[in-house]
Amino acid sequence: MLRIGLTIAFIIGGVVAAPAETTIVLNPKDRPMMPAAEQVRVLVGINMFVPLTDGGEQAIKAQEDARRLVYDLAARECAVLRDVLASECRLESINVNVQRNQFGQQKDGLNVNGNVGFRIVPK
Repeated sequence: MLRIGLTIAFIIGGVVAAPAETTIVLNPKDRPMMPAAEQVRVLVGINMFVPLTDGGEQAIKAQEDARRLVYDLAARECAVLRDVLASECRLESINVNVQRNQFGQQKDGLNVNGNVGFRIVPK
């Protein structure tokens, strides 16, 4: 009886301690996969400084514009990759980081960093 109680306690403890996880399964027809042997990952880094003239609404608009610029560059990069070295290109990931710079003698502005990942099939 003690053995059964310990087993049940172990199972319940394992269920309570399990981390939360979300899994998204895409229908293969919605996202065709390229042949694995031919795929290459391409990572593009984007860094820029956007000066600010005031700290109110203009700063919020400048942040939105900076993120939009990174997204626009990501959208156009597949065309560049196809022109230069890819027969197929798919956007895989985007990471955008915008930080306000208002320290010391440096200009008030936004440091914008973006990392964009693509999966291509070389020509």
